[in-house]
Amino acid sequence: MKQTVKTPGVVLEAGPYRSSGVLAVIYTEELGAVSVISSNARKPSSPAGAMLNRIAIIEMVLHGSGDLFTLKNASLVRDFPSIHSSAHKALAAAYLFDLIKHASPRGDSDSRMFAFLTAGLEAMNTAADRFRDIVTLTRAYEIKMLYVCGILPVFERCVSCGCAYHGGFYVSLRGGYVCTRCAQPNERILRLPAELMQALVRLVHEPLAASIKNPLTQIMADRMKLIIQPTLFQFFGKRPASAAVLETGERDLPRDD
Repeated sequence: MKQTVKTPGVVLEAGPYRSSGVLAVIYTEELGAVSVISSNARKPSSPAGAMLNRIAIIEMVLHGSGDLFTLKNASLVRDFPSIHSSAHKALAAAYLFDLIKHASPRGDSDSRMFAFLTAGLEAMNTAADRFRDIVTLTRAYEIKMLYVCGILPVFERCVSCGCAYHGGFYVSLRGGYVCTRCAQPNERILRLPAELMQALVRLVHEPLAASIKNPLTQIMADRMKLIIQPTLFQFFGKRPASAAVLETGERDLPRDD
């Protein structure tokens, strides 16, 4: 049965639809991720066209059912000018959108996911346009996504014997930290030094905006990526194309560590 819903949302992707329309994937607070058609959005006189192609929070009136809706009305709630003016921030936002799309079944509403999405945009908008801030936020996006999806590895206790962290390894197949006593010589392991474990736990618990107050070094960010991304992309069943694009963009950023 068709319904009319008023809800805030963020456009995750948009493309042409027929002669003058736009077909967008929008993550909404009320409905989760849905496909939205705006029939005349590409006409110069359409106020919806500009909004559907911006990184912004939009208040929308949608009409439809399931995961397919028609846009009846739209108004701008929050714009993010700092993201629009920075190619590197825009790439990081595109990666965040890909994480949301891969983690969210169509029509499955999750208020935590919408809050995570909007908090991520707010944090990226206020971050400095430099390597450490953008990469720190990217790692924070990823690790919080693991938490929201219910697949966060264990870092503070050995997954085998339960002892508190006292040095050891990260074993992906076992789901987290393994102490030196429980590690097996034939396992694929990564060293998990105390400073890396503490940084991972910090990013899990603190707000996204707070993560850039103590930005990661390049070495720490790279070590984190080896732990976080394999788990996340295995859960998705693929590596988002935007991840590789973002890595290329990060190489061009000024590095200050």
